[in-house]
Amino acid sequence: MQKKTKKTTRKKRHDKPITSEMGALAAKLNYDGIILPTGERKKYSQDKIGEMFGLTSTSKRVQIQKAIDMATQAGMVRFEIIAKTSRDIKRESDLFTKLVSDEGEPLLDLTVTRVIEPHIEDMPMELRRWEIGQCAAELIRGIISDLVSTKDVVVGVSCGSTLNETANAIQALDEQPSNYVHVVPTVGAFGTIPVEEESTTITRKIAERLGSSNKIRCYTLPSPGFVQQPGIWKALHQTVLTQKVVELWEKADLLLSGIGAMEPNATALRFWKLAGVGENELRLLKEHLDAAGDLTLNFLAKDGSRLSRWRDDASVKREIRLILGQLAYPIATKLDHLQKVCLTKGKSSIAVGIGPEKAPAFVAAVRGRYIDGIITDSTTSDAITTHWDASRQRQPEITPVWMRRELENDKKVLELQKKECEQKLNKINEQLEYMQSSQQGIFE
Repeated sequence: MQKKTKKTTRKKRHDKPITSEMGALAAKLNYDGIILPTGERKKYSQDKIGEMFGLTSTSKRVQIQKAIDMATQAGMVRFEIIAKTSRDIKRESDLFTKLVSDEGEPLLDLTVTRVIEPHIEDMPMELRRWEIGQCAAELIRGIISDLVSTKDVVVGVSCGSTLNETANAIQALDEQPSNYVHVVPTVGAFGTIPVEEESTTITRKIAERLGSSNKIRCYTLPSPGFVQQPGIWKALHQTVLTQKVVELWEKADLLLSGIGAMEPNATALRFWKLAGVGENELRLLKEHLDAAGDLTLNFLAKDGSRLSRWRDDASVKREIRLILGQLAYPIATKLDHLQKVCLTKGKSSIAVGIGPEKAPAFVAAVRGRYIDGIITDSTTSDAITTHWDASRQRQPEITPVWMRRELENDKKVLELQKKECEQKLNKINEQLEYMQSSQQGIFE
């Protein structure tokens, strides 16, 4: 007879339930570690952390990673990637040479050029913006660090997706500043773009990331980006907060601006649709006034002149003047502020943007002396130099396109009238000669 053997079953021990709080602590131990009494930083493996939490399953690492993922989703853990971008030195040099001098004549004291070389061919726009933001953040942090050691610094920031990436990449200053850093928005609220791309949000984010010192001040601009009535515009400028921000614009040491193309999907032009300025109006501005793009909600012509100067000009077609009237009252830093910063030694006005369609706007901003720095990628840099070369082949004309066409038509009409007058004069001369010869025959 065979003996019956008793089957012994082990009691299964259950692990603690995985929570997001556990994940936050695990992330601290795994990625950051703790400082030992000796001053050495010690980090723990996920298996060791699992033992510390009393996990008995063989897959401690899987359980701990799951807890960290839960903490990340709950917003308790945030991962940050600090990347060093690759600069395209040759293109930077070409861009600098093109825009600083032309045929030996100095055009602009371009203090900053940064051209990023993408690591991936046909890189998606989101990744390109991210890389540009990394580069811009590193440069801006360096400028602020240098300036704040000797004086109070005022930094003005506009809006847009690329500047949002810049704000996300800003790192804290190495030392607590001895002077004040004032970070101010340079445009009002849009309402047609994501909240994180608004100027006030980007301003707050930059101030927070520069450090927790009470000497880093952040300001808000409690107004829309534009209004359509001059009375409302004046009233908003009389509020205490707006007056303070405008005062700081006058004292700006560094202006960081996004730059817009004359395209329907551009940030500013999505905003202007609220004022009834659509694709047809954009086409008219491009055809009749050589519109190139916008800088802090101020439209520029390709020769660097301001489109707003034609608003009250009776020689401009009424249809065009009505469009300009719709865009007449932006609540944003003026081009005069940008020009003042650009032309003052020790100060910088930097435009950040990518996309070949923005090349005319970059060139217009350089011509108008509104920027002395450019941060972009290699594709946009090539487009800027190409557009610059093409525009230098013909000298920029101050007269708008529509007026030049009318002048050409008038010139043709005058030439025809001149020919007609000459023909009539010839006939009159012939008649006079005939009459004179007839009179001589009678007297003889």
